[in-house]
Amino acid sequence: MSDLKFHEKKVFEKLFKMEHGFVLDLSDKEFTEFFKDYEIPIDSEKYHAKGPSKANRLRTLWEIESNDVVVKVNRGLFTYLSMENNVNRLFRQAENILSNLEKLDSKIRFKGVKNIDLPPKPVSVLKQFVQAGAHKYWQKDRTLTQRDFREKRV
Repeated sequence: MSDLKFHEKKVFEKLFKMEHGFVLDLSDKEFTEFFKDYEIPIDSEKYHAKGPSKANRLRTLWEIESNDVVVKVNRGLFTYLSMENNVNRLFRQAENILSNLEKLDSKIRFKGVKNIDLPPKPVSVLKQFVQAGAHKYWQKDRTLTQRDFREKRV
């Protein structure tokens, strides 16, 4: 369940031109294809709680999915929108909302390392945590390289 507030949803509804059940200028087929990129079966009953229109399925997604999913989908819609429009005040406001949602999800998950809550800043704390986790794996297998970690082979 995302942490989007009512007024924040209204920003996205205006940005994505959802007032008449549409989402931007996406056809039904394009809407379905867009969500395939995120491995989301947007046509399934799960997303029909508010109704079958594209706008209502997106509204349902905002309510039932995690902040992470909402951020990825909305950023994808931003990319689509930015192909046709210049960035405006509403776009920047929506981007700020997504950044705030990301900050709410401050848990970092690594294979073999317990979930921990990190302070929001400084970056050096995060860097130290990542280095410690990498060092733990490297102690077990000294053939590991930075590339193995970047490509999530560990």
